[in-house]
This record gives sequence, structure tokens and C-alpha cells, in this order.
Amino acid sequence: MSWLMPSLIVWMLNGVVMAAVLAKLFVFGEPVTKPLTASSVSYWRSRRQADVYLAAVNSLTFISCLALSLSWRQNTKYLKIIL
Repeated sequence: MSWLMPSLIVWMLNGVVMAAVLAKLFVFGEPVTKPLTASSVSYWRSRRQADVYLAAVNSLTFISCLALSLSWRQNTKYLKIIL
């Protein structure tokens, strides 16, 4: 039973922290950024740029990027076997 006590303490501490975080979220809600702050403007600018880029990319570029990604995964698999 001595091995059970540290485990119970960790579980209880985890439960208290989780309850505190949930209570904060339910009482105060999630923070909402103001629309014209520097971080909000930067986020939306990069999001629009990404949308434009994704719309401009053709399927051949996507397939070549996917093939490169898959070949990299295969090479890392072989490297794991070697190492």
C-alpha cells in the first residue's frame, strides 16, 4: 500500500489543476483578441496569404511535394534500421 500513496497524490493534484483550469474557462470564458491588434492583423494577413498561395498551387506541385514527403519518410525508415 505504500506504493499507492504517491500515485494517489499525483492523481489528486492533477484533478485539482484540471478542475481549476475548467472553472477558469467556464467562469471567465476564452480570451477573445481585439480585431485590430498587431497579432490579429498579422494572423489574418498570413492566413489570407496562405489561402491565396494554396489556390494558386496546381495539382502537379502538390503531387511533387507529396512524393518528396513520402520519399523522406521512407529514407528515415531506412535510417532507423541502419542506426
